[in-house]
Amino acid sequence: MTRLELLKNLSFGARVAEEETAELAKYFVETDQWDRIFRGDVDIVRGDKGAGKSAIYSLLATKAQNLLDRGILLVTAERPRGATVFRDLVAEPPTSENELIGLWKLYIVTLVAQKIKERGIDAKKLISALEDEGLLEPEFDLGRLFKQVRRYARSFKLEASASIDPNTGAPIVSGKITLGEPGTDLRSKGYTSVEMLADLANRALVSGGIPYLGVVRSLGCGILRIPRFGEKRPAGTVPCLS
Repeated sequence: MTRLELLKNLSFGARVAEEETAELAKYFVETDQWDRIFRGDVDIVRGDKGAGKSAIYSLLATKAQNLLDRGILLVTAERPRGATVFRDLVAEPPTSENELIGLWKLYIVTLVAQKIKERGIDAKKLISALEDEGLLEPEFDLGRLFKQVRRYARSFKLEASASIDPNTGAPIVSGKITLGEPGTDLRSKGYTSVEMLADLANRALVSGGIPYLGVVRSLGCGILRIPRFGEKRPAGTVPCLS
């Protein structure tokens, strides 16, 4: 082969990591930073466009079996390729802090519940609560799930100023999952909070012998977020549902 032919056959990979997930593992250099992420020492990776966040995310997704061998269940919360599931947030962002907080908490809890359901881990109360509210469906689709969670989370912005039922004195909310803790009367009627669902998810994972590793990639702000359920966290780190 001549030098010209060799140069013509050279390939430096795709422009973005999402387009070559299958090939990425062949030439990805596992640095000390990667080792720290893979060990779970790092929760947040920040970098400008092109810094390598997508490569890290895509490679983590290919290591699901390696992580499972270590007792860690990997769940991705974003599509590695194509349109981001978060694309509508740019055009129509949450209109209140309650809605924003509730959106991310409920999204993570629902993703965890979906994986628990797929693996047959016993969590009937958690699964039933989300299925009853239409957040878990028989056919899983990440984009549709996020849209459903987003629609549901819009009710959270109303909680602080919710109307009051004149007969019971209880706040009137559109769904039975709330951002704040429901009172005794509401709990007796089947209401539950996102935090209570998160606790059910934690318990299910611990009883199933699986510390849980979740991966969330936020394309717009240059951050790869790696929160964890079902395990003790080092001092100074922030739990993903706090």
